[in-house]
Amino acid sequence: MILFENGAALLKHPRPEAIFLIEPWIPRQGIILLHGKSGVGKSAFAMQVAEAVQTSTPFLGYPTAQGTVVYMVLDMPIYAVQDRWEGAMPKWEPHFAIAYEELSFDCLQFFSPFPDQRHAHLKSTMAAFQEKLHPDLIVVDALREVHAADVRVSGQAKRVYDAFKSIFPQSAVLFIHHDTKETEIEKPDLERAAGSQEWGSHATVAMRMVESGGVLWLRHTKSQASEKYDPLPLNLINGLYVENRDVARNATLLRILEEMKDAPRGAVDRRVAVELGISPRRALTLRRGIEQEEMKNDRT
Repeated sequence: MILFENGAALLKHPRPEAIFLIEPWIPRQGIILLHGKSGVGKSAFAMQVAEAVQTSTPFLGYPTAQGTVVYMVLDMPIYAVQDRWEGAMPKWEPHFAIAYEELSFDCLQFFSPFPDQRHAHLKSTMAAFQEKLHPDLIVVDALREVHAADVRVSGQAKRVYDAFKSIFPQSAVLFIHHDTKETEIEKPDLERAAGSQEWGSHATVAMRMVESGGVLWLRHTKSQASEKYDPLPLNLINGLYVENRDVARNATLLRILEEMKDAPRGAVDRRVAVELGISPRRALTLRRGIEQEEMKNDRT
């Protein structure tokens, strides 16, 4: 716990230059919930997030900061991951670290002074990840594999999140969660995960992937770190690669950047904001993503 005897001193507390690993979805040190029905493409999306952060590659046109990533594969056998990556076109060979555990576990045992032998070993193994890699992002695929909590009991979701933050205090942690079938239609977005608002209400950012009208959408349903962004249309390619379908928006951005290539960046952002009907802050984020993509293409 940090005490600021004079509250204004908080403004002088050190903070990272980049608040986000990927703006607006992956805030540094935040808890991120990505949920949707089984098979909609959540793992593919999360793997592309992990690779973008590990390699500092713009993600869906949005700016990305480089960071070390550990992806925990808990929801599928290794051979299924191998088949998915080898069957992709092109073959996918990611650069982030992979941690695999065959059996589900209960992370709440990490708080116990007397965990059983398996959980004590798991905790020490994860602590070794932290000591060796100092990861900026942990991806947990999937949430249902890491707890035995009854989420109908208030506060259990927060304890699950805290269990991971107790081991990875400086990391952003992205949890993938499957909507339960009975709640996919009837309830609002943040209530769909296990029929409870607990997971979403205790997350820094919540996102939901959903198919609607034949289109795959990413819905930015909650954020404590930025304004909420409009739903983003996605293409899922070969069950692994994800791309932004919002071609018209990107074309507008590229046109304005070309027309105003010698203008101050603030003026460019204001023009983008007006033409796209968005806030100047969001215009700055989109412009930085395009410029980062162009710089990467120039280097290659």
